[in-house]
Amino acid sequence: MTSHDYVYSCINCGYYPPVVIMDLHKKGVFSMAVSDIKDPPEQFKGEHNIEEFWDSVNLEIIARGFVQSRAKNPLAVYPSFDRWAPWIGGHTRKSDIVLNMEYQNLSSAKATAESELVMVTEERLVDELRKQKVGIVRKLCKACNIDSKGSRDDLILRLRNEMKNRHSYDKVFQKIWGASGGWAVIACPHGIVYSLKLNLRAESPRDFADLLMSWKHLPNVSVYDFARGLTTHTNLRFPDVMPFQPNEGRLAECTPDNITAAQKGKLEVSLSWLLEKKVNPDPESHPTTGSSSHFALYDKFHESNTKDQRDVLRRINLVPELQGWLNSQVVEQLFGVMKKNNYFLNNMAPSTHVFMMRNIIHHRNVGTKQQLLDQQLHKGLKFHHMQTIALNEVGQVVLKEAFLSSTVQSSTDLLQERSFQSSSDMGNVQCGLQCEALTTFGNIKACRSSWTLGNHPNQEKLLSYVLDSERPGNELIVRIGKTCLTREDFLSLGTSQDMEATIGNCCFELITEMAKSCGKDIFIADLYVVPTWLPPHNCDPMLSLPVLKPAEREMLFLDSQYSQAPQSQGFRDQTYKMLLSGLAKRLVPGHWTEKTGLQLKDLPGQPFGNDCGIFMLMYALYIVLDAPFDFSVVSNTLVLGDDSVHGMNNNQKLIVRCEPNITVSELNEKLPALLAEYRTVKRIIVHVGKNDTRKEESEVLKRSEHEEPPQNKKIVKDMQEAISWIGQNEHVFKEVVQTPDFLQLGEEDAEEALTRLRLLDSIVEQEERDYIQAPFTFRFGNQMDMELFLREMVDTRKLHVYTVL
Repeated sequence: MTSHDYVYSCINCGYYPPVVIMDLHKKGVFSMAVSDIKDPPEQFKGEHNIEEFWDSVNLEIIARGFVQSRAKNPLAVYPSFDRWAPWIGGHTRKSDIVLNMEYQNLSSAKATAESELVMVTEERLVDELRKQKVGIVRKLCKACNIDSKGSRDDLILRLRNEMKNRHSYDKVFQKIWGASGGWAVIACPHGIVYSLKLNLRAESPRDFADLLMSWKHLPNVSVYDFARGLTTHTNLRFPDVMPFQPNEGRLAECTPDNITAAQKGKLEVSLSWLLEKKVNPDPESHPTTGSSSHFALYDKFHESNTKDQRDVLRRINLVPELQGWLNSQVVEQLFGVMKKNNYFLNNMAPSTHVFMMRNIIHHRNVGTKQQLLDQQLHKGLKFHHMQTIALNEVGQVVLKEAFLSSTVQSSTDLLQERSFQSSSDMGNVQCGLQCEALTTFGNIKACRSSWTLGNHPNQEKLLSYVLDSERPGNELIVRIGKTCLTREDFLSLGTSQDMEATIGNCCFELITEMAKSCGKDIFIADLYVVPTWLPPHNCDPMLSLPVLKPAEREMLFLDSQYSQAPQSQGFRDQTYKMLLSGLAKRLVPGHWTEKTGLQLKDLPGQPFGNDCGIFMLMYALYIVLDAPFDFSVVSNTLVLGDDSVHGMNNNQKLIVRCEPNITVSELNEKLPALLAEYRTVKRIIVHVGKNDTRKEESEVLKRSEHEEPPQNKKIVKDMQEAISWIGQNEHVFKEVVQTPDFLQLGEEDAEEALTRLRLLDSIVEQEERDYIQAPFTFRFGNQMDMELFLREMVDTRKLHVYTVL
């Protein structure tokens, strides 16, 4: 147990975390008479040798095997103000000499400003009272000679009024806070503990100031439930360096405008160096961020406890880089896990208590780091083994240089520079600044050439990686503004799914930036908010809109399936139309011109599928940039034919182009123009029924237009016979057999299904064949049922049927 290194650092944050969370484990105490702790020598300055102290604790544990009791142990360690050191990892602390000036908490002579803040306030005691069981609160009421009947809230209210009396305050303080002060803990946002200190007396900001000032590099952001007291004490104690600055550790200057804006949620303070180190670091800056700023913020649960209006500038939600991922209660959650150890730890001797606590936290740190490491190793493009990783100079996990160099030289890693071919005849060029320039806001245009530009090979690999449905859906892919996008978000955009509103909002943010680069000011409403304007919520749209001054009074109601709307309407959702028309007149009273897709020249439509979200984004981009519409639906297969393909409809798999009475030679003449029009397709199927050598009808077209080929007739006949046999023999099947949908289709849909079936022999890809066969397929839930069916239908009756398990 004594051979551990007790590094106490996180593989993500390194030895010097830029953000820390601090709290006190009040239940981690031991029995100790306060009178047993003697005052330190007069010359004592609060400095302790951390290695000497913990070595002495280790020696006591070892010596117990040679003595009958602790009282006879000559190496026993007893709590004292001048020999009681915290634990801070060897890389994190400045040196082996650390601070613990807890003895000064006994001094009554304090600066006025500090005494008011360091003292445990009435609000903090009330906050702790709310965490106690009702029986403890009743006992306190009896001890203070007040009525102990009623609910918990009634009792706490009476105690709060009584605590204005100093004698009652002291009683409550001693009962709730305890004589032994508990464990002071500093941890990173990932839950790794960096510093650990067992307080001999009640907690004060001094305890955490001792720990922080013993670190080699002070964190840029410290989250604490008494942030104002921490900054006041630390800055008064170290006036030469002023640890918490600028603005006394607040996020912004204490002006009335800033305070009002923060109270209304309109103030935002960006700390971009939390995500990416400053290019030009500040003097004496943090090694991870490059910033010399140090802020003290309140955790989420205590940010409303303060009465000082200026403390609103210490709230986490003012920093966009901290929103969404910073768990300010990570230390509280640690204490929740540790409470199972309180009973046996609190009954130990003080030295045994601290020895076991440091050991338990060490093992928990190791387990948490292993979980983080597993996530890191599996997050990349390939699985990396332990032999390929190392710690950099600040203690963060990185790939070893030897592995990186071999990977760059020989692999096709996504970050490697490769040549690519563009569709604009740029020729082979090396990936570099010119590739980056193609995707800057100023160079992206609303035109077909932007969407048909050939992807760089590494971009293709990246796209395949992002849209790999076999990988974890919750894997974080990219961060746009305040939003983090996962693979599930991208799958809703890049595959045949309905687009999710989160990634839709991010796409609109990009469109907004493109508009700004062109000198246009636009506003795009949140996709989550707009539906709340409709019943049953009926929220007022004006509450979610800024002050808008449209340059023109014109409304465009765009529906990607406008051709399917009722005649002359061009927009299917009349509820939205009425709502938005009324909203426009509220913004700018007067006459507004209304247009739909029917009035816009060459507006692309959505003939099939669930690409309405993509159409919405493309409509917005082209209209904002005043560009002519030149985009179209991308499909894998183009079917070109004469009347033989008449009746086939466009769908997610096929684009159908019918050229009545065309011959093969005539089609060859038109083919270049058609290929230019449908340049995104990957496969073309030509299906004509006329013989161009004699200009006569082929045998296929000599039949009546409505007459089905014999093969199709046989499939339908065999299908009907098979359905009849299943109905008569339901008892022989273990599970219900799902019969084909063909017989339930309407006349037009049935004709279209038969038309597609004619092309089955010319289709190679299995996915498209399954799509064509689907209306004629019998579906089984049991393998034995399907084998029984096929033996009877195929082997015995020689029928032609389609089945799937």
